[in-house]
Amino acid sequence: MEPPAPEWFAETEALSRLKGVLRRQREGRYPLLAAAYDVFTQLKTHFGGGDEREAARRLNVSSKVLIEVRKLSARDDPEHGRAIKEPDSSPEPITAEDETFLKRALTALVERAAHAEGGAPAEPRLTLGHLRSE
Repeated sequence: MEPPAPEWFAETEALSRLKGVLRRQREGRYPLLAAAYDVFTQLKTHFGGGDEREAARRLNVSSKVLIEVRKLSARDDPEHGRAIKEPDSSPEPITAEDETFLKRALTALVERAAHAEGGAPAEPRLTLGHLRSE
């Protein structure tokens, strides 16, 4: 049984979509890089109106976090990839550290989205260092 949601929590359509992406990725039904791109795009659109810097500001995360998620999600990784690039391009596999970073980042970003949607008290700014060094 799940604990009760905090008073500030608001289950919105945007949050439900983000949580669905995260759940499917964790269940192995959605490739990691595709999930990362999906989450990045939804956050940029919903919280930034298409501007990733505005989305980062509203989520209280360093814009470098969103940039890193965007860059990694565009990699041509045969195991974790979301799309195959040009036929003659070389694969760009992500490292184990990148995989760990993306999984942490997706979880943290969806949590930040929940906080932003529900008007929760501000959390400390999330940086690359928090996600790369844990």
